[in-house]
Amino acid sequence: MENEAAWLKGNRGLVVGAMEHTVYETGQTILQPGEPIFLYTDGVTEALNTREELFSDDRLRKKITFLQARPPEE
Repeated sequence: MENEAAWLKGNRGLVVGAMEHTVYETGQTILQPGEPIFLYTDGVTEALNTREELFSDDRLRKKITFLQARPPEE
């Protein structure tokens, strides 16, 4: 059975680059050997289809879970 994709746990801060002179907190996440990480921008989840429906966080998570065993090129 595939492992379900999940969001990283932890505090969420202000988006990077939103305002000048912003102080950010640092954090740390330890990945296990072979454990992947997927980085994306909000443009992915805010993309609209022809019916003007958002792609959404939930749909992205489901798609990543479905595709995780495939090579990145796919």
